[in-house]
Amino acid sequence: MPDFPKTAFILGAGLGTRLRPLTEHCPKPLLPLGGKPMVERALAKLYAAGTRRFLINTHHCPEAWTQAFPTGRWQDAEIRFVHEPVLLETGGGLANITQFLTTEDTQLVVWNGDILSDVQLAEAYAHHTANGAEATLVVREKGPNTNVRITDDGFVTDLRDRLGKSDLAYQYTGICFVTRAFAAGVPPASVSLVEHFLTRVQATPGSVQGYLDPSAHWHDLGTVAEYQQVKAEIEKPVRGQLPRSMLPSCLATPSRLARHRSKVARVDASTGWRSPTAVLPCCASMTMPDRRTLVTDASVTRSLPRVSTSRRSSLKTRTLACW
Repeated sequence: MPDFPKTAFILGAGLGTRLRPLTEHCPKPLLPLGGKPMVERALAKLYAAGTRRFLINTHHCPEAWTQAFPTGRWQDAEIRFVHEPVLLETGGGLANITQFLTTEDTQLVVWNGDILSDVQLAEAYAHHTANGAEATLVVREKGPNTNVRITDDGFVTDLRDRLGKSDLAYQYTGICFVTRAFAAGVPPASVSLVEHFLTRVQATPGSVQGYLDPSAHWHDLGTVAEYQQVKAEIEKPVRGQLPRSMLPSCLATPSRLARHRSKVARVDASTGWRSPTAVLPCCASMTMPDRRTLVTDASVTRSLPRVSTSRRSSLKTRTLACW
């Protein structure tokens, strides 16, 4: 996607008060989901779309960010942390990072660091540029705070019902596209970005528009219960596999797990059994159906004995020890 913004601003400076005590010593975007910080899901979506530089503002527990990304990179994309000694809110945070934009950054994508979304970024960005808006808010039809008013033509007329408009109300997803000029016009003050949206809506009607996200999944993890529910769903075990968060550290990354899986030798087709998709190393074990399975690890090859038909009814499973 060559035209997609190369730079994204990730809002990571919030206090995470709604998720306390989980966020007492951890920024909300760094809470784990599936064995990795939840913000990595946003990074992956943006990276796949074409983003290669992430500006992340920090405030609460800033050292946790550098510990999570010690190299200052995610894959081959740059990560730059912009610390706020005094919390600047979403508006001031955007104004503060404009000093790090390059001449190529004519468009910018903004993503709240605690948002999980399956939005089709390519379609949303195409909508943003095709209509020449200063800002495009990604919205949904339903949500806990449907207070973004949008006309049938797609123009935003009100947010948080501050202006008393009666157009249809939508849920802001915490994701938007803005022009460099829009970002540069945000006052350098500790205020919500909503205030600048409202300023532009009144000063230049039609300058802020909406994009309706029809994707199946979107989460703004606002409570501990909701976070735990989503976490449990993401980490739900797949048959024949353990959740990544339960894997030993030596298999905690996809590349290491893939290398280990490559060592699993599939058995002859006559046995009717395929080797499992995840076989663990010497530091773990798992239960699997009793068939002849060969595992090679560190040049060691062992074979589980074939169990006779008469014994299978009483011995349905066997623990596959790992070496």
